[in-house]
Amino acid sequence: MSNIGNVTFGETIYLYEETDASSVAIGIDSDDQVFKLSTSLSVAGDTLPSTNPNFMIDTAVNGDITLSPNGSGKTDILNGNLNLPNTSSLTNGMVTMGSSPFAHIGVGGTAKVSTYLGINSGIAVTTASNNTGLGQATLVSVTSGSYNTAVGTGAGGSLTNESSNILIKNLGTVGESHAIRIGTPGSGNGQQDKCFIAGIDGVNVGSVAKVVTENSNQLGTATITAGTGITVTPGANTITIASSATSFTWSVITAAGPLTMVPNNGYINNTAFINTFVYPVTAAVGDIFRVTQMNSGGSWSVGQQAGQSTIMGSATTTVGGGGSLDSQVTTQGACVEIVCIVANTQFMVISSMGNINVI
Repeated sequence: MSNIGNVTFGETIYLYEETDASSVAIGIDSDDQVFKLSTSLSVAGDTLPSTNPNFMIDTAVNGDITLSPNGSGKTDILNGNLNLPNTSSLTNGMVTMGSSPFAHIGVGGTAKVSTYLGINSGIAVTTASNNTGLGQATLVSVTSGSYNTAVGTGAGGSLTNESSNILIKNLGTVGESHAIRIGTPGSGNGQQDKCFIAGIDGVNVGSVAKVVTENSNQLGTATITAGTGITVTPGANTITIASSATSFTWSVITAAGPLTMVPNNGYINNTAFINTFVYPVTAAVGDIFRVTQMNSGGSWSVGQQAGQSTIMGSATTTVGGGGSLDSQVTTQGACVEIVCIVANTQFMVISSMGNINVI
């Protein structure tokens, strides 16, 4: 059985329907000037049903609208859009949660080019634009800083007028713009002490001699350059660093000469006679030649090609094949180190031991 009619609750007359199982009332409460539509699953007698679900419109200045589903019930918009004005203040054009700002485009925003989603995200904005704040209290103090992206609780909390930063779970740094900061160093809550990034290891970025550098968690790159006597050869995922200095090779000589010497080689004479070692026709400035005597039964002589001569102290050998440096016979350990000082033609003794004759 259903009864429909007017009913008075307090001093307010409502349009009222009552069945055996439920009741509904609709009207304007004269006490608080609120339009109410209320239902109840049980007959409430002469009392306005106050249990959910209900719908109320406050006719005061703000005109608050309250939808109250029953228990875990929900409010659905089955078609169309939820249309809000541009965010002009903390009380206009925002989606709130528990009376706190939750989603908006920025206080005073008209260009609709910022997005703030999270409790108290971007609530200080005055002229900022093109910001994205995702998480509770992201970009909470930004006033004029623009083009920032902050993700995670409190991210970008240190920024006010700084711009063009990307901050993931990082407060940002006062006065710093155009920076990327990911995470907060440490081992406490919300902090990180390890970093793993996929898509880096084993990837060939070309044959470049660059390496990644780090200082106080800031990443950078450095180019490896070759110093004196060093070569740097970049390849696919490799950088080869090698010595470019000319190696020096020693040989033990037991056969009779004359033997033409090779630049940057040393000769250990192991004969019982005078053995001759001759400069090559071609020698570059800086080429080194060394000769030493191994036993006491022989000696050595450093001979010359046409046009060549050797300086030893204040003496100089005769130019050409007639000039030489000779160690004395039976002088074990007699040795000489010679460097080319004029390409192909002139040489100088830079160290020696034993008695050596300049011919």
